[in-house]
Amino acid sequence: MRPSRRHLLAIATAVALPALAAAALGATGSLTYKGCIANHGNDDCRAPLHDSFGNNVGLAVSPDGATVYVAAVEGTLTELRHGTRGGLAFEDCFADGGRRGCRDIPHDSLDAATGVAVSPDGRSVYVTSAQPTNAVTRFKQEPDGTLVYRGCIANGGAHAGIAGCRQVPRNSLDSNEAGAVSPDDHSVYVASSDSDSITTFERKANGALTYRGCVANRGAHGCGKPKHDSLGGADAVAVSPDGKSVYVVSLDGDSITRLPPSQPISPPYSRSAQSSMRPPTAASAWSGPSHPDSRRKFLVSLAEPPPRRALSLS
Repeated sequence: MRPSRRHLLAIATAVALPALAAAALGATGSLTYKGCIANHGNDDCRAPLHDSFGNNVGLAVSPDGATVYVAAVEGTLTELRHGTRGGLAFEDCFADGGRRGCRDIPHDSLDAATGVAVSPDGRSVYVTSAQPTNAVTRFKQEPDGTLVYRGCIANGGAHAGIAGCRQVPRNSLDSNEAGAVSPDDHSVYVASSDSDSITTFERKANGALTYRGCVANRGAHGCGKPKHDSLGGADAVAVSPDGKSVYVVSLDGDSITRLPPSQPISPPYSRSAQSSMRPPTAASAWSGPSHPDSRRKFLVSLAEPPPRRALSLS
């Protein structure tokens, strides 16, 4: 596994305290500090109900601006809500193994989290995770506002992800760094640094994901082959507002790659072999860290270095 930009940043900022700070944009576009939340109430910030901020790396705001989601390398997803006065308040958190007093999830698919995204309809939250988890975890916002776990999908093969998640037919999810949801809510794209790839999922109305294919350097993993091998260390992905272009930046390739969704970006894959991201039992780049009204910005801070296994090199 290559040390990702996020993991290297975590090492460089080992003395920083885990926190989330909010700022408002003034009339001139300048930022005005509006407060912070930090584990244990560090630095005189407000303390959350549970100390679920541990190496914060992912941040997303719901389309209505009411909810902020924070993903952390230590395997947590924290949900914050805006109060009547506009301030952020702790709402809920999920964590592998129920650590930090958060709600446990059936599969420990949040470990080594790298990013979080909210669908444009606000109903789905997706968290990407790097090695050793190599997963995408889905949460659903219920009509009453409750966030619930709905399933995970993970890599297979030599670099298999967490057990219990559904596996993709082509192993293109090795060290997932980021993802994006298309403006029409119909597609989700995941950039993966160790598989040098971009993977496409079809998003159903209920938020479930169906594998649709991948593009990878040299056509690895049975994916489509780009004209130029510019996806080395794929690290971030974004979709244009009109939905006509998908952009991927790459760490090793020192490049930016454009993929028009209107064109096939992977070999056809038979419907019988597709893998849907649904609960395993029978019974947007990730949305940007800006408030939709453009008047608020949010910042996340990293704490101590992430777990050693998240930094190991293969």
